[in-house]
Formats: sequence, C-alpha cells, structure tokens
Amino acid sequence: MTDTEKIGIINSSKNNAIASFVLGLLSILNFCSGCLFFVPIIALILGIVSINKTKSINVPNDGLAVAGIVLSIICILVALCNIILNLTVAGFSALPLCFIPLAAY
Repeated sequence: MTDTEKIGIINSSKNNAIASFVLGLLSILNFCSGCLFFVPIIALILGIVSINKTKSINVPNDGLAVAGIVLSIICILVALCNIILNLTVAGFSALPLCFIPLAAY
C-alpha cells in the first residue's frame, strides 16, 4: 500500500470519526424526541467503520470515533429504556406518534 493510499484511508477515517462524534452529540436530542432514533444508530455505524479503517493500516484510532460510539450507545440505551417504560406504565398514549404501530390508530 502506498503512502497516498494510507493518507486517503486516514482522511476518510477521520471524516467518519468527526461525523460519528457530531451525530453522537446530536443524538442527545433523542432525549427530547424519540423520533430521532436513527441518529445514534448512524453515529454508531460511522464510529465502528472509522475504527475498523484505522485498524486495517495499523494507525492509532481517533478518540472522536470512540466518543461518538459511547455517546450513541448511551442514547440508544436511554431511548430503549424510555420506550419500554412508556409502554409498561402509560401504554401507547405516552409514545411519540412515530413509534405507535399503525394498528393502534
């Protein structure tokens, strides 16, 4: 692998790490709106891709990718706990409309 190929992989890995971190921060909005559940999932995927790219060329990974993964996992777990709690305590009436199955309408 040439140096220019390694630089390209490092740059794309850093871009994925930055995107993962930013989406991880934006997924904090998931606490307010359950409709943004896809944002931490995308952040998790981008962080894992970034770490795998840096491992493939034996370069230390970026801390932003790890931070994005941690933030997205926390937000996913909190959102899942919120959904389960809403379903068990208040039923479908407490869920945002995007989570209510069509049969409940």
